[in-house]
Amino acid sequence: MVLQGISLNIQRREVVCLLGANGSGKTTLINVLTGLTEMDGGAGDVFINSGNRKVSLREEKQVFQSYIRLCQQNDFLFEEMTGEEHLKLICKLRGITDDESIKEQI
Repeated sequence: MVLQGISLNIQRREVVCLLGANGSGKTTLINVLTGLTEMDGGAGDVFINSGNRKVSLREEKQVFQSYIRLCQQNDFLFEEMTGEEHLKLICKLRGITDDESIKEQI
């Protein structure tokens, strides 16, 4: 899989929607940003400006991904779980496990 020449400037609390033709790399980009797919070889990196420093996806994956929120196209809900329980589950799947950090995220 190849992603080339992608440049995004997204402001804090901004909502972004990716549109493009089939096979253009939308899903691959989202999967890389959220950690569902590892970045393989190549010289590229992704950065998030956090205050006065840059957070690198390659060097600080978990910190980087704590800034990313994703609303998937398909529903990911279990009838027996509340909305809060779903959010806690997603946090735990992303490696955020202690209660205080989960509260900060949701």
